[in-house]
Amino acid sequence: MRFFRVYNQTILSPVINALIFYLIFTVAFAGRAKGFDGVSYNLVVGTGLIAMSILQASYYNTQSTISIAKMLGFIKDYTIAPLKTSEIFIAMIMASIIRAFCVGIITLVTLLFFVKFPVHNIYILFYYITAGIILFASIGVIVGFISPDFDKAHAYTSYIVTPLTMLSGTFYSANSLPDPWKQIVLFNPVFYIIDGFRFGITGIGHNNWYGFFSILLLVIFTSIIAGFMLEKGLSD
Repeated sequence: MRFFRVYNQTILSPVINALIFYLIFTVAFAGRAKGFDGVSYNLVVGTGLIAMSILQASYYNTQSTISIAKMLGFIKDYTIAPLKTSEIFIAMIMASIIRAFCVGIITLVTLLFFVKFPVHNIYILFYYITAGIILFASIGVIVGFISPDFDKAHAYTSYIVTPLTMLSGTFYSANSLPDPWKQIVLFNPVFYIIDGFRFGITGIGHNNWYGFFSILLLVIFTSIIAGFMLEKGLSD
């Protein structure tokens, strides 16, 4: 209900940003940028932008929820409800999933005016995007609690979260990068989420078991840390 009330900021703004990015990159590189393995550059950018918008929406949902509640002093209100910490955490994750899917679906529908999106494997598509949402929502909880003020929260977002999402194959294929950048990008876990999402749509990418299990382990690890910090934060 909170993010629906400010939909211009939480839902429509990411869609507009994705559309602007799409137009800039496809117009600026029109006729010069090539896709990979038969996939057009427009489709490469489109799938990357949808995934990036979804991940950022899930992160901002929990990060802003925790930061605002903590810094304005009503974080303790969560303890009034007859809910366990695990139930509160699940509710935050579900809210992030709803917000992220709203952003993703509207972005997809908007970009359909410019590029067609086939679906190669719905199960891989669903796995990577759901795992990515849970991962970034958990990171949002962690950042919200470790940030003493809004400036620090913004710093973590600008210096860590944004570079991870922007430099993860959103606007390009890792195959197009020269060495050693091609190897460096493979150390970015977000790359596997976007690449897996792109593979689920196009059937082209670096989809492998390493990326599959790496993301799964990261989701488990960050969820445990976020749950622990939520428990500690509400009890302090």
